[in-house]
Amino acid sequence: MLKDNYTDEQLGFEARRALLSDDPVPDAGEAFAEFCERNGLAAPGVDPSAVVSHRRLSFRLLLTGAVAAAAVALSFVFILPRLRSKNKEDALARLQATMVRVPARQQQVAGSRVYASVAVPGSVSLSFSGQGGATSSTNGMGFTVASDKTIHIEKSDDNTAATLTVPQGHVAQIVLTDGTRVWLNADSRLYFPRSFSRDEPRRVRLEGEAYFEVHHDSHWPFIVDGGSLETKVLGTQFSVRAYAGEKPCVMLVSGRVQVGASSPKVRPCLLSPGEQTILGAQGLQTSAADLETGLAWKDGRFYFEGATLRDILVEIGRWYNYDVVFTGHGAYPDRLHFSGLRSMNITDIVDQLNMISRAHITLKRQTIEVE
Repeated sequence: MLKDNYTDEQLGFEARRALLSDDPVPDAGEAFAEFCERNGLAAPGVDPSAVVSHRRLSFRLLLTGAVAAAAVALSFVFILPRLRSKNKEDALARLQATMVRVPARQQQVAGSRVYASVAVPGSVSLSFSGQGGATSSTNGMGFTVASDKTIHIEKSDDNTAATLTVPQGHVAQIVLTDGTRVWLNADSRLYFPRSFSRDEPRRVRLEGEAYFEVHHDSHWPFIVDGGSLETKVLGTQFSVRAYAGEKPCVMLVSGRVQVGASSPKVRPCLLSPGEQTILGAQGLQTSAADLETGLAWKDGRFYFEGATLRDILVEIGRWYNYDVVFTGHGAYPDRLHFSGLRSMNITDIVDQLNMISRAHITLKRQTIEVE
């Protein structure tokens, strides 16, 4: 019997705890048999073949369970997302089930010529395709063409209406009689008087897209009529986009402009440099402008940042005079970054777009088809 006067206090404590414990003493035989089973050994009195058979059965059960669990996990990882993806694709396909065609707007001009015309006495055609500047044919309209192909309108005693027409694949620059300089994008028309009257605001009308550097005169406002939008300035730099079928937009580079709509229900707005306003269903929506994207055409470039494939191809189709057809067999939700020179061949443009988008784009005669 142990006594309480052990010199080693810890040893005494452990001995007393063992004697007072109610835990059953483990059976050495059972423990040895369990050890043998775990390690594939035949315990005394046990048939070795039975041990092997038991181990194989346990392994099969374990393997079967593991395979089943893996299959269930894979079904969640692959099958469910696939179902969700397919449902999403089906919904998008239904939204685009109808073929969408964006036609190229054929200008009523011969070949790739820039045309200037007046009601009286006739018209002027300019070709910028050759070396050494522009050539022209005229029968009365006063203008000169500089070495940089800029068209300078000569002052006249009357304010006869004139028109400058720029077809696809060209950008033209014109200097009006008040000193205002205008860059006209492809598929655009500018209507202007040959001479501005000092008794009324300087007024021009635009169909398409143009960039203006307005000659400053605080007492002589300059107004750009863009159809559903009217922009009033005293002297500044800005662009107006007023293509048919698109939301009109005014983008301000410097100075200040006042933008109003043809509808009296739309409240006018004042723009500061670096802002743009777009006319939508809710009126004029003003936001920060991406000047590099919005004015790339003026420098002979395509530049898109976060644009849809549709927006990119409509712009490319307008420049190269191609229809754009979306077949409706797929969705095109990607926002793309794309840049290139407008002097590039359209085949190279399409090849680059095929590399960065998930759509399949092909050229067929004068049509860009998108699948």
